[in-house]
Amino acid sequence: GIVEAAPADLYVTVRAGTPLAALQEALASDGVWVPLLAPWPEATVGGLVSANLNAPLRMRYGGVRDLVLALQVVLPDGRPLRFGRPVVKNVAGYDMAKLFVGAWGTLGLITEVTLRLVPRPRVRRSLLVPVDDLAQGVAWGSALLRRAIVASAILLEQDGGDGATPGAMRLIYTAEGHPQDVEAELRQARGLLEKAGAPEVVEEEMGGSERWAALLARSDGFTVRIGLPPRELPGYVPAQLDHLAGLPLIADFASGQLHLHLPNDRESGERLEALRQAALALGGYAVVTAAPPAPEVTVDWWGYRPEVGPLMQALKERWDPAHILNGALF
Repeated sequence: GIVEAAPADLYVTVRAGTPLAALQEALASDGVWVPLLAPWPEATVGGLVSANLNAPLRMRYGGVRDLVLALQVVLPDGRPLRFGRPVVKNVAGYDMAKLFVGAWGTLGLITEVTLRLVPRPRVRRSLLVPVDDLAQGVAWGSALLRRAIVASAILLEQDGGDGATPGAMRLIYTAEGHPQDVEAELRQARGLLEKAGAPEVVEEEMGGSERWAALLARSDGFTVRIGLPPRELPGYVPAQLDHLAGLPLIADFASGQLHLHLPNDRESGERLEALRQAALALGGYAVVTAAPPAPEVTVDWWGYRPEVGPLMQALKERWDPAHILNGALF
């Protein structure tokens, strides 16, 4: 539940086990929200922080690390500690709260989270344009990204196809905020797409982040997140067409991420490895974020060790030498 809500000061403190959906519902009457989205209705605030799960909304409002102002945690030795303060600008020493964002519970148990609030957008609108060629869709999305100001999602979505046949593809552009700002930006986006020779652009009720959530909510196969420097995404996708054909996927241009769904079969292991090696060569990664209950192939969930890996391991050994908390993760 909510420990303290201060809509006028744009922050809220909640217990870590509070479902995100319940928090958003409680804040709605004050005209504010936490700009986070979860693919699963039961997802908790603490879980999202521990996993550092960012929707495409990040391009508009910042990521989980930007929204977390303070944390209360319990270390493996039982010590309760509080890091951060409920203010947007906090430069007093190290920002220790950020250590626990994306730590997957390896450093301590999060018990309370203080998050930054933002006013709810007065309007949210989305454009959708059909795409016949994946490479062309990537080019259009990259061009739109360079002019985005109030966009909250610029995505290229591909449905699952049949074998090597690609599914239907579409480009989604979601903008939100003040009505006049949104109208001006969507008008600009329409003009750019028409000039590029895109087919008819239509308005879509379902926003880009909701489409991203629908893909990640699937549980019948392997969900993979490929992360790249954003400048590398336009070249990576066309180069991997053979491995991406027929897969449900969403390319997030602002974050440089590609989310895709691999079927539960033995060929998926080979596909994953090919996509992973290509991403690593560009300074990126490919991690498995979800797997089916009975996988037909064993996959390496992480597939790489980040440069800060030794530092992470040293911190883990310092705070949790007995590996009490999620000790098998690394």
